[in-house]
Amino acid sequence: MVERLGEGGVGNIFPTGSVVDSLTHPWREGVGRIINELPDELKEETLVVPYKLDDLPRRRLVGAIAMRGHGLLGKPQKMSLRLGPICTTAALIDSLPDSDRENQTAITQQLRSRFIEYFATSAEQSKR
Repeated sequence: MVERLGEGGVGNIFPTGSVVDSLTHPWREGVGRIINELPDELKEETLVVPYKLDDLPRRRLVGAIAMRGHGLLGKPQKMSLRLGPICTTAALIDSLPDSDRENQTAITQQLRSRFIEYFATSAEQSKR
């Protein structure tokens, strides 16, 4: 993943390890490890774009992925995609205390906290 990002590529990470709701399930440390492994010059230009898929039941998504994995095309799925605040990986790391800036667990937790704060708040506002 680090090489792909260094070449200008894009990575998509499911921080829970699957397509379950990232608001309610624990996150794995892989996202923090990847961010931590980026060279400093890439941290300034690599963006973190948190997103949340809505209106797509998990069973439909898993079914569509399974069909695609077998070379089958399922019917198109409609969903809502909400984007959270975008920041560079450098800004994310800079928001941590100095002692945590190379700690993949702290990086992951900071990103998770921002994700929950933004999407839980926006979900509450949309219910009003």
